[in-house]
Amino acid sequence: MIYEKRYIQFNDLVFDGYDMISDYDEPVQYKGTSQEYSYTHGSYNPLKSDYLFINERQVNMTITLKLKKVPCEQRIYYARFALQELSRAGKLWAVKGDELVWAFARINNMRPVNSGRKDEIVYDVEFVVPSGVWYKADKQKTFLIPYSPCAFMECKGFEEYDPCANANTSGDCCSVCEEKKAIALRREMCGCCCDDITADMSLCYHKDLQAFYSCDTPYQVVYDCMLAERFNDERAFGQRICTKDICDDSVIAGRIYVDTDLPTNEITITLVGDAVNPEIEINGNANIIEGEYSGELKILPSGDIYYKGDCCCGDGELLANKWIVPANMTYGWTLYPQLNSVIVRLNQCCSQERACIYIDYNGLTI
Repeated sequence: MIYEKRYIQFNDLVFDGYDMISDYDEPVQYKGTSQEYSYTHGSYNPLKSDYLFINERQVNMTITLKLKKVPCEQRIYYARFALQELSRAGKLWAVKGDELVWAFARINNMRPVNSGRKDEIVYDVEFVVPSGVWYKADKQKTFLIPYSPCAFMECKGFEEYDPCANANTSGDCCSVCEEKKAIALRREMCGCCCDDITADMSLCYHKDLQAFYSCDTPYQVVYDCMLAERFNDERAFGQRICTKDICDDSVIAGRIYVDTDLPTNEITITLVGDAVNPEIEINGNANIIEGEYSGELKILPSGDIYYKGDCCCGDGELLANKWIVPANMTYGWTLYPQLNSVIVRLNQCCSQERACIYIDYNGLTI
């Protein structure tokens, strides 16, 4: 198995050839300062955490656009499309081992390289990753759809525009309408559009990514929360722990395995059931959400809290001033690599509905 990253996509630009990316490097610089000791060996290096923090980083690579992979009439459009995608910030995707990872990135520098070869465009590109870390792709919200550059460019709807020809037309609106209908029909018949995504295209069904990406890149990565909700049978995303006895037990307790390489506090918690001032404790740190609830309580990484009762629809009611941090505790929660303990005190017994907590998180890696 190859454990180094293979970059496969930026925004909608798929790096579909194995040799499309070359001369890449990705230095990692950790945060930290030290002060030399005056009268002894070494330096004082204060550490506030078990894990080191990472600075903003760069991803440097050479991108080669081989235009011969698309028909002659589409080559100028493919070059324009690639430039459009590189000119906006977005997600940079890569395969690392057998995992799909992504980082939010933008281009800092892009230098055209004169290769001297026909039907080929080469750029030396410097991406900036402000967060410093990569995220492990959510298997339910990430889809891999079959990709062909020819069919994909048909979907993009590029057309040849000639202002001079338009200036000399007789103004026949019927011919204009017919042309628009033909273009719309061509786009509807295209097989690469996102409307054709099915549940079996989710990352859950792609176990051996290295086998899929061993040579070319046959898939386009699509991240879509709405589709994931449509295909998901659970009340919420994430790992679920429930009460074992709905009449005698008002405590949810268990452990979850967290697939992250670095500690993460990007956690979404959904509590379903009856609760009064629920106290959520993860790895010994407890926070309380004040109030009485019977329905769905959702806590986002931003700190926003939404409550959706039995009669509510949509995202629910946004709650304010309900978050309480007990003494000797810290705000929020942190999940660590591997096993993590979870305890939820519902302060409510004999509920008619089994209470469950769903913990969803962004797994981090380098």
